[in-house]
Amino acid sequence: MQTRVEDCDNERPELMIPQDTCIEAGTLLEEFIQGTDPDNNRVLIEGFGGVFSLSSSPAVLTPDPDFRPQPDEVKFTWQTDLSHVRNRPYEVQFKISDQPNDPLAPSLVDFKTWNITVVAPAPEGLVASIASGTSIQLDWDDYVGAAFAPVMQVWRRVDNYDFTPENCNVGIPANSGYELMTELPINQTSYEDDNDVRPGVNYCYRLVAVFPSPGGGISYASNESCIDIPLDVPTLTNVSVMETSETNGEMFVRWTSPLEIDETLFPPPFRYELLRYEGLNGQANRTLVTSTTDTIFTDTNLNTLDLPYHYAVRFYDAADNLIDSSATASSVRLDAIGLVQAAELTWTADVPWSNQVQDSPNHLIYRNRTDASADDVANFTLIDQVNVTQNPFLYLDDGSHNGVALFDDREYCYFVTTRGSYGNDLIPSPLENDSQIICVTPSDDIPPLEPEIITPGDTTVVIVDGQPLIILENPNCSALLNEPCGFSNLSNNLTWTSEDRDGDIASYNVYFSPSGGDGSFTLIGNTRETRFTHGGLSSFKGCYRIAAVDRSNNESTLSDPVCFDNCPNYELPNTFTPNGDGINDTFRAFDQPNPRCPRFVESVEMIVFNRWGGSEIFSFNSEDQIEPNFFIDWDGRDKDGNVLTDGTYYYQVTVRFDVFDPDQKERIYRNWVKIIR
Repeated sequence: MQTRVEDCDNERPELMIPQDTCIEAGTLLEEFIQGTDPDNNRVLIEGFGGVFSLSSSPAVLTPDPDFRPQPDEVKFTWQTDLSHVRNRPYEVQFKISDQPNDPLAPSLVDFKTWNITVVAPAPEGLVASIASGTSIQLDWDDYVGAAFAPVMQVWRRVDNYDFTPENCNVGIPANSGYELMTELPINQTSYEDDNDVRPGVNYCYRLVAVFPSPGGGISYASNESCIDIPLDVPTLTNVSVMETSETNGEMFVRWTSPLEIDETLFPPPFRYELLRYEGLNGQANRTLVTSTTDTIFTDTNLNTLDLPYHYAVRFYDAADNLIDSSATASSVRLDAIGLVQAAELTWTADVPWSNQVQDSPNHLIYRNRTDASADDVANFTLIDQVNVTQNPFLYLDDGSHNGVALFDDREYCYFVTTRGSYGNDLIPSPLENDSQIICVTPSDDIPPLEPEIITPGDTTVVIVDGQPLIILENPNCSALLNEPCGFSNLSNNLTWTSEDRDGDIASYNVYFSPSGGDGSFTLIGNTRETRFTHGGLSSFKGCYRIAAVDRSNNESTLSDPVCFDNCPNYELPNTFTPNGDGINDTFRAFDQPNPRCPRFVESVEMIVFNRWGGSEIFSFNSEDQIEPNFFIDWDGRDKDGNVLTDGTYYYQVTVRFDVFDPDQKERIYRNWVKIIR
């Protein structure tokens, strides 16, 4: 191929097209596409794309394409409808060509692409009403796009959140604080929300229609509908860390009285019991902290350095009758990661109010060492704010607030003040709560010490494939005796200790291996606690190792492995009656009561001999079956299908179990069985 490059006096024509857009299905879209040519040549404007060949209501360009004097324009017209809804935008390509006056000059072109996204209309008619003290009724109109089989999503948040669903602002905005409650069939136009609905809270709802694949598509959000549940129980408003310490930590807790309770039915004065739990949620280490008639309390002698806490309030009337309890609310838990000359902060809390409030959107970031030399460890200064209605609960401190990058040779400490609201005029807002103080060293590359898994009770060492494995005594085996045969929702519980030499352990990684072999461990979880439950198992058998992770994401070496083993069981009867009455018709391993069930069986092999113990008359092997029957279920016939006479027969059953312990891997049962018809 030969290419010739020559000077050309002709200049390229230019296209002017609209900006990319999103429009609601059913909208008539009309726009002009303009073209010019710097040489004043005639121009041709053309359009290409799938919108011009749609089976329903295709787009058109008018007038028909032709060379016309510049500047020229064509009109793009598209009457959209619901069949056009999809996730991806429609790409419309436009091309302009010029027609030089010099017949020997080449025609030059310009291309531009216009993206048009067709969005489904918002659901309409949403109304929230109180169904009961713990549930809210939602009703809405039939959806206009129901024929295209979308699903209806119900979203909820605490306190209102104002935004305008238009243009390309589809669905629910990120960081708005809305949570998806459920997805419903499109023909359902009501829903009762009883998912942890609490008194005193202003709950706000929106609906979104989501269209199915392959096209997909998300509608605009519906108008917001909000409603207050009457405040007839105490409501926690503050769980704020006042002092960070491993032993002398303090937590400030405040709650409201039941402001809207019927005092005729429940006469005051009220007495309150404050309950404390460890962690952001759950029931760990429940403690009755105080009984009081006040609505504030400072909880002391806590490990606020390492642990978050959450609280609940029970209340009693003048006759000391227990009336009800509040929702739980946790402290704010701050985490930090040391980066190169920077630190990254994240925080969370599990509270019944919203910490993403448009009226008070900023969470406050405080830090020590804000002086130029970064020596002042005692004083904390507000260094920045994070608008959490527009951003996640995350902050990167790279020294931008004062123009001084963080030094890598010292520790910086932080706390965060969150701001929240119930959206209820009876409860003042914003609700401000402080996290614990957390300290981190930028560019820390020193990993923590490895943890040590606690081994309560007896341990056994077994050799598997030449490798010694430490087998823990499993307390869950005794609980399994109460479960039916085939129960497969097992769990292993681990606890460990760790020497936090630098005071910066952030969490622990939990690794698991079914075999315990070197190189076979995989990460299955991460926890801030020094305990872990590995649930949803069909087998206890497996090995664990723990690694500590510090705030700079340095991971310790893995702890020594410890393992749990299965607790095998298999029992057989000595009589059966194959007479067709549906009772005890087969020779079958026990399945009642539960303690006699077969457990953790891999295979069963059975040989039956005649009554003199000589000739083999029947055999069974579960490994020959596609779906093994570990119960055997021999019907009293020989290997040729002949019915055996009443009497005593001898058998040998070899059962192989899924266990580490080689002494329990295989059991051989030799006994007799009597056939009675």
